[in-house]
Amino acid sequence: MIQKPFIATVKTVAKETLIALGVGTVSVGISAPKKEEDPLYDISAIISFAGDYVGVCVVKLTKTLALKITSIMMGEEKSVLDDDVKDAIGEITNLVAGGMRTKMNPEGYNFNITTPNIVVGTGHRTRVPQDLNVQVIPFFFANQKMCVELGVKQRS
Repeated sequence: MIQKPFIATVKTVAKETLIALGVGTVSVGISAPKKEEDPLYDISAIISFAGDYVGVCVVKLTKTLALKITSIMMGEEKSVLDDDVKDAIGEITNLVAGGMRTKMNPEGYNFNITTPNIVVGTGHRTRVPQDLNVQVIPFFFANQKMCVELGVKQRS
């Protein structure tokens, strides 16, 4: 299955990124297929892949966790989902997708990434092409859960 190396890499890169940002201990859950009734989040950052492999990487967080991560990154308390929070979550997503690209391109998985698109709003949902067979990978830290949704396929 093409997605297995992508899932393994995103688990490693996302965990390393979060630890480097100073969020504390991070544990990675078991990936599972995305279900239509996925939990609702308050902020999502979406990066697309293009090249020999195409797909999407979506990082989803609750408002509470997004504020906590941004506060850690900026060294000041954040209390609203403002432009600083959007930028921080976009940067985390960029670090994760960019880290995947850096690790995987030399192994023959050639793809480029777009800049992140940020979606904010309680109860929003993200949709991706159905043929991507998206997997949801949960990350647990700070008594919260962040999800990375990853769907990749070889370009036809």
